[in-house]
Amino acid sequence: MTSRFQFRGYVAVLCAHALFLSLVTPGVAYGRSKGSLDWENVKRLSEGSSVIVTLFSGERYAGKVKGAVTDVQLPLTTKAASMSIQRRDIKTIMTVKPTLANPGLYVASGGLLLGSGGALASSLKQVSDLENGSLGTTAEKTGQHLEIAGIIVAAGGLAVYLLAGKPRMIYEGTPSQAGAVK
Repeated sequence: MTSRFQFRGYVAVLCAHALFLSLVTPGVAYGRSKGSLDWENVKRLSEGSSVIVTLFSGERYAGKVKGAVTDVQLPLTTKAASMSIQRRDIKTIMTVKPTLANPGLYVASGGLLLGSGGALASSLKQVSDLENGSLGTTAEKTGQHLEIAGIIVAAGGLAVYLLAGKPRMIYEGTPSQAGAVK
């Protein structure tokens, strides 16, 4: 019985380490390195992509790309209006994934359901054994594997949920580009 609790302790520590590492090193967690922050990234945006645009003047706009991005401007639709922002005026552009499109939310929910199902199966087996007048060791193992799998899946899903919904910078202009038109 002690080894079972030790195993659960090891699994809990492993999940905690995995979650911590994914939060500290998001580039490693997603398997990518920080790429260049040039205008080519902006030109690859599809229509309807959610972005946050910060201008050199300090203004900030949150909206969706409307139409094709050209070499000199970004067409944007915000809640207030549609506009076309000149490239030379843009300091940064960040992409934003909506929370509901975040797969981590669904993975974490599935892990919680899996762990709950394991706990329920284990409890039902123990109640059944008590009603039959015997309390064997099989009740301990009935839902144990589902509980452990649920904990692992829920921890992984939580890590993905926390990381995938964050804005990611795709473009950073320099003050020298503010006066130059390409």
